[in-house]
Amino acid sequence: MGPKVAGAIRHNGGDGREREKMATGSSAATAAATVTIGSGRGQKVRPATVACSWCRREVAVPAKGRVPKWCGTSCRHRAWEQHRAAESGRSAVDVVERVVERIVTVQLPAPTRPTLPAPTPPAPAVPSAPTGSGWAPLLTELAQQLDTGRIYTRDLNTILPTFDEALQALNRRLTH
Repeated sequence: MGPKVAGAIRHNGGDGREREKMATGSSAATAAATVTIGSGRGQKVRPATVACSWCRREVAVPAKGRVPKWCGTSCRHRAWEQHRAAESGRSAVDVVERVVERIVTVQLPAPTRPTLPAPTPPAPAVPSAPTGSGWAPLLTELAQQLDTGRIYTRDLNTILPTFDEALQALNRRLTH
């Protein structure tokens, strides 16, 4: 015999699972929401549609097979991600079953005229090329940065040829 539409009442069975029991009467709202499959004692009541466990959209229930929990793979994956995060203790989000509205009154301070910050003095001018004894602190700083690793290895390839030129010029100067 084909599927019959009937009303349903849910109750909790002795084994802890939620079961559905046929109701004596049938209203139009519950009649459209459930489908009875089979006849006699082997009747099974299945809802015609269920709500997606993630987005709450209606999902059609097939005549045979499992009752779907999600409307698609996207919602199933999001639910899995939330479950996985909750198990690891990283999630502070719980599934919300109802919307709670709260009215908060905030008093803002009276508008004031913006004040301009005091002008900052210009930075001291750095000569483009140090002369004479001005090289000593710069070379000391370069040595410290090389020792502490503050200059990346990738930058050494650009520094090395210039440094070699400076050493050759120094040797030429000292030998003549």
